[in-house]
Amino acid sequence: MLLLIPLGPKTEVPRLPRVTVGLMGICVLVFFFTGSADLAKVSEEEAQLERIAEWTLTAPLREHPELEAARKRHPTALAFLAREVVWQESVPEPERSRLVHCLEDYRRLTASHPFYRFGLVPSHVTAVSLLTHLFLHADFLHLLFNMIFLWAMGGMLEAAWGAVFLAVLYVLSGAAAALSHVALNLASVTPAIGASGAVAGLMGAFAVAHAKEPLRVAFVMALALAPRVRIYSLPAVLFLGFWFLEQLFWWMATAGMSVEIAFGAHVGGFAFGALAGTLLRAGVLRRDESSWSESR
Repeated sequence: MLLLIPLGPKTEVPRLPRVTVGLMGICVLVFFFTGSADLAKVSEEEAQLERIAEWTLTAPLREHPELEAARKRHPTALAFLAREVVWQESVPEPERSRLVHCLEDYRRLTASHPFYRFGLVPSHVTAVSLLTHLFLHADFLHLLFNMIFLWAMGGMLEAAWGAVFLAVLYVLSGAAAALSHVALNLASVTPAIGASGAVAGLMGAFAVAHAKEPLRVAFVMALALAPRVRIYSLPAVLFLGFWFLEQLFWWMATAGMSVEIAFGAHVGGFAFGALAGTLLRAGVLRRDESSWSESR
């Protein structure tokens, strides 16, 4: 296995990127308070409720064509129960009571978990979740890799273009990535979380606005229990372009499949950031007067 990890610019950044550190701090604090949430247990209980609901609906769907047509509009039986009311009139007892209990248990289950409350659920998007999902992470490795990329990309952009630009780009890129994911998974009830969409936007902006900037990259070759690490300096556009093509490939290769990584969100975030980088180079967007690139 080969990992390519950005370490930051070859040129030393003259001051601490405060907004970048602040964003990282929020992610770490949120993880500290939500890391104990057992998503695997929730998923297991949800799967059990799904099996009960699907089995209970077997006979009613066979007897009522209009009910079957409505069920086909949803990816799961639980999503069908939550978003349709037609079944409450068509399904007889005792099946109806069993389905009502399934729905109530499902709602209690999701309402108690922070990923469902604050993550991005494509079938039920809110303005709040477009922001809050950027600071949630599933596990330590998920957090670690996103923070490494955020430090490298965010620190460079904040130094080059200023704190205000970095903060705005982070939020807007995250929202653009999220909406890309939603557009590709309109009926999904699985929450999407993580900073990767926003970080992809930072990568896209830097790839365009600072294509020739030397970027230190760690090549980690995981060979059995003795990984080898080599550090090289590459033009930013080379590494970032390769990363984008990799995400694009996996997005296309996994289209229609259930995967844990939202490759489509990465592509959407990167594309939004690249647009922002293009506007930067064209002078449409102005940098902070105190930025690093103005002073060096």
